Amino acid sequence: MLSLLLAAPFVAALVCVLGSGRDGFAATRLALVMSVVIAGLAGVVAINGATPVDMPWFTLWGTGATVHFSLLGDGISAWMALLALGLGPAAILASRVSLGDKMREFCAGLFALQGCLVGAFLAGDVVQFYFFFEAGLLPMAVLLAMFGDPEHRRQATMQFFLYTMLGSILMLVAIWYLAAHGQSTLISDLPATVAGLSPTARTACFAAFALAFAVKTPLMPFHSWQAPVYAACPAGAAVVLAGAMAKLGTYGFLRLVVPVFPEASAQYAWVFILLGVIGVVLGALMALAQRDLKRMLAFSSLSHLGLVVIGIFTFENAGLDGAVVQMVAHGLSVGALFLLIGVLEGRTGLRDIDAFGAVAGRAPVYAVLFVCAALAAVALPGTAGFVGEVMLLYGTFSGLMACCGLTGAIVVTLLAGSSLIFGAGYVLRATQRLLYGNKPEPGGARMSEITGAEGTAVGVLLVATLVLGLLPSLITGRSAETTHALGAGARAARVVACGTDGCCVLPGPGPAEPVVMVKEADDAE
Repeated sequence: MLSLLLAAPFVAALVCVLGSGRDGFAATRLALVMSVVIAGLAGVVAINGATPVDMPWFTLWGTGATVHFSLLGDGISAWMALLALGLGPAAILASRVSLGDKMREFCAGLFALQGCLVGAFLAGDVVQFYFFFEAGLLPMAVLLAMFGDPEHRRQATMQFFLYTMLGSILMLVAIWYLAAHGQSTLISDLPATVAGLSPTARTACFAAFALAFAVKTPLMPFHSWQAPVYAACPAGAAVVLAGAMAKLGTYGFLRLVVPVFPEASAQYAWVFILLGVIGVVLGALMALAQRDLKRMLAFSSLSHLGLVVIGIFTFENAGLDGAVVQMVAHGLSVGALFLLIGVLEGRTGLRDIDAFGAVAGRAPVYAVLFVCAALAAVALPGTAGFVGEVMLLYGTFSGLMACCGLTGAIVVTLLAGSSLIFGAGYVLRATQRLLYGNKPEPGGARMSEITGAEGTAVGVLLVATLVLGLLPSLITGRSAETTHALGAGARAARVVACGTDGCCVLPGPGPAEPVVMVKEADDAE
């Protein structure tokens, strides 16, 4: 089942390439049917699970390590694959009006991108993960260069490709080094390999992996590529870029950094919590200052994913579970908003907030969908975003309470929770000025009602975020066991750090017993 799920998007891309490009409607119908079928297959895997795949593949040059073709279908990887594939039908439906007879090329690139994302999310071998992690840059760069904003797409394509590729080069060196020392590239074998390295080598490999994922997420200060790329990206491709591809960074932290480098993760957790807090606050403030709607969503994503990183590096079960829920929830809500802004830009050629006003009077259905998407983005109770953010904030508070005391926990949690307040500010400001402002010219006068296909694409994403908000156990019921296991080593390492000097910095390995001493010391105080 997992092999079929990996192969299906690439087969669909080939079918699109071989099909006729003269009839945009026919290309859309064919791609839509294939996309729905593939997303349905991913849904079955996410809900029911699938048998892992593991077979020897080839020997990695210069190391003697055997690379495996290995696929994991656990509660995290399967749900992230479903996110990547589930956004496909919405992206295709919403792109037909704006792309016309170019739909064949767009759908082929979109399927290839989805295949690379699925390959990375399902990978059980670190070499396989790296291959798909980097391969996804090619179809995304093609989509950006072919269908992006004509004025900025060349610069944005080069910036995206070079920035994210260069950020991953050191991870490739670290992978080769680990393979040479451990004679295995299976992700499940990496913790034992890392444990046998010198402290300096462990730290260097940790830094290489962390840098690659910090750029991909992105985290401050590695975010400079994000806003121009999101602004230049066509709406259909931006749905997958912001909704799923950006999650490769946070997924990498969760799947590879925390469990493979538990001591280093505990020692440097404060760095990532600090960067996450900075991202939450500054990302939200920069989103408030934007007039370009796409750039606003870019900085909004910076803020939301900063909160995910904070939750991951608290190592608490609630924070880890919340990270998975929030990754899915953010993918759905930001995907819906990108589709709606794409409709606006396609109709008017504009995306400046100040160019609109009173759009609700000309496109009431569009206005209703935009308000619903905005409420999902600000984590309205009942949506998946609300569940994810509450779990992340609770995990942040409980994790830092155990490690840094009440004051530190309150300060960091309040700063992290400011994303809810600032998020409401920039999203609702954009909603009010766009839909109910008093400036109908020039953009508002050009706006026409959303089509049935576009409305369906957005509606499906909004229904999904509502269903997952009411039934978050659909995600956590399968992901919790995996996330708790991934964070166990770092939690034990954090106990050593807190028992040694009462802070989040780990001086070195030691027994995982001092948790009792911490409680006794707290009682004595």
